[in-house]
Amino acid sequence: MAWYEKIVTFSGAANKEFFQCRVTSVTMNGAADFRLAHCSVRMNFMKWLRVGLCLAVVLLLTRCDGMTHVEGIVEEEGGKPLAGVVVSLELHDDEGVSVRTRSVTTGEDGRYVVGFTHAPFRVPLSIKADKSGYAPFEKRFESTDHVRNLNIVMQRVKQN
Repeated sequence: MAWYEKIVTFSGAANKEFFQCRVTSVTMNGAADFRLAHCSVRMNFMKWLRVGLCLAVVLLLTRCDGMTHVEGIVEEEGGKPLAGVVVSLELHDDEGVSVRTRSVTTGEDGRYVVGFTHAPFRVPLSIKADKSGYAPFEKRFESTDHVRNLNIVMQRVKQN
């Protein structure tokens, strides 16, 4: 039985070693058996690879936005579309304080479409509807709930 070991080094730019493998060869009865015993990558290469990957992730995250887009119809309790309702989509901070608002007013058909971009993470939001003579409507949700269609039923306030 003969035993032979060789270190194979691959070089990159400026002959800097960056990948090294140890190959072991064992010969028994005239047949060679090659085994890869050890492989290593030089630390400088791995360090730069990690730095490059981290930088790529940061660049991707800063260029990505989340989007919330909600649409629906505002109706009275009987199902009749309600015109002139102010529907607002609000973005809240961690304490629940509104930090950004986008508002639209419903047309004769009671339809509304409202939305905006925000951070690509889970953010607290609410949708509100307000019209004189009707009780205010509010629904709180998070961007990850994927609220897309929301029909709102407004309840008339009884006047004395």
